[in-house]
Amino acid sequence: LPNFTVPEPDKKYVRIDIQGAYYLEVTPHDTVIFSQIMMMDLKLKFVPSFVLNALSKGHLPMEFTGNLLKRVEKFEGSEWDERCIAQPELYGDIRNRLDTHLAELKAGKGHGVPSRATAARQVEEVASDDEDEEQAAA
Repeated sequence: LPNFTVPEPDKKYVRIDIQGAYYLEVTPHDTVIFSQIMMMDLKLKFVPSFVLNALSKGHLPMEFTGNLLKRVEKFEGSEWDERCIAQPELYGDIRNRLDTHLAELKAGKGHGVPSRATAARQVEEVASDDEDEEQAAA
């Protein structure tokens, strides 16, 4: 984020490294495929990698999904709902684009969406660009 810096942690803490993105695919069947693509370094050298892999493929994604569902269920009347109502030009445009995309998909005219591998590659490219910008600023 521009003009936003995260302060360094206290010496007794170790900050994990996380880079990621969300992958949403709208299907012609009125459903959405949601994937979270993340690259994490939990800085837990003493924990075997098979344990970290099991956590990253099981508990952590399920907890994230559960928290997301709780938020979605409470959308009506929330701060986000109020923002959508307060800025109809912005959120209306997003809604119109989504409706157009759904109509194209249903008509068989929709353009392809990137594969998960392509989306993951894009995340790596953005992370690499961020690192390049940080090095250039230093």
